[in-house]
Amino acid sequence: MKKFLSVVLCFVMVSALFAGMGGLNAQKAQAADRLQNSTENRTKDEVIAQYDASLPEFNYSQSVYEQEPSITAPYAAGSLKTQVIDDTLRQINYLRWLAGMDSVSLLEDRMEYNQAGGVLMASTSTLAHSIAKPSDMDDDFYSKASKGIGSGSFYPDFYSYVLWSANCSAGDYINDSIKGYTDDTNNVQASSVGHRLSILDYKSASVSFGSADGGSYRRYSCLSMYRYSTRSSENDAEYYSWPSAGYFPTESIDSNALWSVTLGDDYTASSDISVYFSVDGVNYSAQFDVNKHKSYYNSILIWLPDEVKSLIAPTGSYEDGAEVGLIITGIKDKNGDDKTISHTVKFFNASSIVPQSISVWKHASGNSYSSFNYISMEKGEECELWIVFNPNDSTNKKISLESTIPGAVSFTYTRIDHNGVFISLKALRAGTPKVTLRSEGNPALTKEFTMNITSTEPEPELKISRATLKLENDITVIFKADAQLDTIYHDLYVEVVQETADGTKTQTINGQLSADGQFYEFAYTGVNAKEVGDLLDATIYGYVEDTLVQGETKQDYSVKQYCMSQLSKTDAELSELGLSAAKISALRTLMVDLLNYAATAQNYFGYKTTDLANADLTAAQQAYASDDSVLDNMTNVTNTKYETISSPTASWKAAGLNLLSKTTIRVKFAYDGDTEDIAVVAKVNGIETYITQFDEAGAGAYYAYFDGIKASQFDSPVDFVIMSGDEKISNTLRYSVESYAAKNKDSASVGDIVCAMMKYGKSAKAYAD
Repeated sequence: MKKFLSVVLCFVMVSALFAGMGGLNAQKAQAADRLQNSTENRTKDEVIAQYDASLPEFNYSQSVYEQEPSITAPYAAGSLKTQVIDDTLRQINYLRWLAGMDSVSLLEDRMEYNQAGGVLMASTSTLAHSIAKPSDMDDDFYSKASKGIGSGSFYPDFYSYVLWSANCSAGDYINDSIKGYTDDTNNVQASSVGHRLSILDYKSASVSFGSADGGSYRRYSCLSMYRYSTRSSENDAEYYSWPSAGYFPTESIDSNALWSVTLGDDYTASSDISVYFSVDGVNYSAQFDVNKHKSYYNSILIWLPDEVKSLIAPTGSYEDGAEVGLIITGIKDKNGDDKTISHTVKFFNASSIVPQSISVWKHASGNSYSSFNYISMEKGEECELWIVFNPNDSTNKKISLESTIPGAVSFTYTRIDHNGVFISLKALRAGTPKVTLRSEGNPALTKEFTMNITSTEPEPELKISRATLKLENDITVIFKADAQLDTIYHDLYVEVVQETADGTKTQTINGQLSADGQFYEFAYTGVNAKEVGDLLDATIYGYVEDTLVQGETKQDYSVKQYCMSQLSKTDAELSELGLSAAKISALRTLMVDLLNYAATAQNYFGYKTTDLANADLTAAQQAYASDDSVLDNMTNVTNTKYETISSPTASWKAAGLNLLSKTTIRVKFAYDGDTEDIAVVAKVNGIETYITQFDEAGAGAYYAYFDGIKASQFDSPVDFVIMSGDEKISNTLRYSVESYAAKNKDSASVGDIVCAMMKYGKSAKAYAD
């Protein structure tokens, strides 16, 4: 495994106030709006353009020096090549622009101080702001080197400085150290972002830097930022944040970096200050530190949003498209008034380095890894895999996992760093799946291997075990699956595709545990009488952790098939189901009457008339059908004034059935007011249903439809009343399906279908009783 040297940083600030020097100009130009205007209103394309412009142009496989430094006597500061200087300055000013600050210029005649500082650190293999003079180094060189690393004092006649800051780094090229300073992940001071404050000092105007190779860290560099007494503070704002508001490239911040807000001169943190983050509408409270740098800054708020990081940086970098809202309360202005900071950071990937190859290794023992093509695991066991990307700075180091046995295996990221990606592979289901790990950044890159997952316990199959019927005003098919599936799967659902005469219709049904706890039930509603012969394909799905698994498809099932299956069973087989002789006879009558009703509906509606639902019934089976005598005692209970009120403002006009699709009672009423303020209430067997959607019937009349009637309730009276709030505004209308049938059983147009419907309803009631 490769080893990488971490960037080590240290930071110092030095005050150098001089006689006769005026204070900073404290006037602000629209300070309250500056941050909003300069960062949150930027477009993504504007940020990408600045990011692209900041990328290095020099080939760093070559020497970075125009004149090579000498880290042994006679010491020489050397100088950087112009392209390296330009790369470094562009990187500084890009990060400052990203934070909403003005750019800084190069202070060329101070570069030799920082170059000498790099030589002093490299020659002594010491990363520090104060280093003892080597015995063979002359005083003048050492004096410049000390100033370069931040320990020497300035001469009063050199510049009129208010403040300057020094930063030291080891391990990176000078241009790469700039992001290290702003990340500040290796600061020797815990909970401090001193290097970031230096680079992103909104009052600084100039910069100088230098580096030298050698010593135990191989490369040392130092950088100084400069404030002037004449530096205007017109660019001051309420606050400056890192990461900044608006679009923010994921490449510009490490996910381990502390977040910070620097308050402007007129704002301070009160004793009851609070910091909150919001991700996907959920708020999180942050643990923070208020770091005060006295004369340098008023207050710095510092924190690492661990909870937010776990949500939007699970793979080691902030996710493309992730958004984080920031809210800080408890801030006071110079007048003591409360202020609140609020903005949103919108992370996105500004660049794309495509992986060219990947290699995958399995953890063996200790820190050893080995290549593999086969893994044997017990169900529930986990093992670590190490995935190496080439190049190692590929932008997208995410992977996906594919398995020939869906849900058999899953993975979680454990860490991502310069060494690659580490994942924990978990065996979830027994079997021998072929597994493919695929690079999301370059899907052509894969690693394939075979797994043998063993288990001591048998696993239930993801399939539909049976189907039953529930006879309502339409016909509900109940698909059932073993309740033990929840030991493996969650969020079970069934997708049903029905082949109608006009094409297909699809319904997705979530599972409900049955009352006895033995099955998950999936209720497919909407099969009308004419559709009893339609074929249904039902496919069950479930999740294993986050993986969706498709189970077995129950193909070519139908209500007709269920009826014929029940009719084909012997008395002995039905008795084993707990049915008495009388119940067996009632079941067969119900099945035959349903098929006859379905066939009659097909003829009435002209629906698949060449394949009638009762075409396969034998003469012996047809003998179970209800005869016409069951229709002899039908009663018409129609009564528009079953119960009356005084001065009704709504009146009943008619009642009947709508036979277009399923058994539906249609009532007609007249009302002069706003129908949005009323409801028609239908009550059957003590159950009330409120109807608030109406069709206009003309001349101030309206239709209301009630389809909440079970087949066994066709002879049950339904009471209708019109309500305005809690007040009845009509008399009570009593009606029933049987009322319609009693009136129309001899009709040439609807007689056949209403008689078949009532026979089915009578047999449904007889079986239910």
